[in-house]
Amino acid sequence: MRLKPLSSTDGYPGPSEKVILTAEGIERCAGSAEDIVNLVIAIKWLARLAERPRSGNYGKRGMRFTTHQLAEAVSLSLESDLNSVNRLVAILLAEGWVENDGGTRGKPQRGPLCALGNPGTSRHRAILGL
Repeated sequence: MRLKPLSSTDGYPGPSEKVILTAEGIERCAGSAEDIVNLVIAIKWLARLAERPRSGNYGKRGMRFTTHQLAEAVSLSLESDLNSVNRLVAILLAEGWVENDGGTRGKPQRGPLCALGNPGTSRHRAILGL
């Protein structure tokens, strides 16, 4: 299973350290198929947004969008699918595709998000197989 690099020097997490799986590691877990499908849909949506002319929806760090827009793009509801939306946001954050764009008070599902860089770049396209 793939893990994000750990801060400990011996390569093992400490007893209270949080371990974050990469998307590849998540894919290998039972019951994760929906999360991976949502991730791919979300990244393709980000790529399509990035290909549009800049219409003022860009912040200092990249393209801005809300969690509601993200949920709608992957056909999820913030009311009935909140856990799925939160997992998707957590995966996108952990993988470095997006970051919180302020004002969230530690609750990524409530604040605006910002795509880092341009999801339409050749690196991103290669990852998606586009």
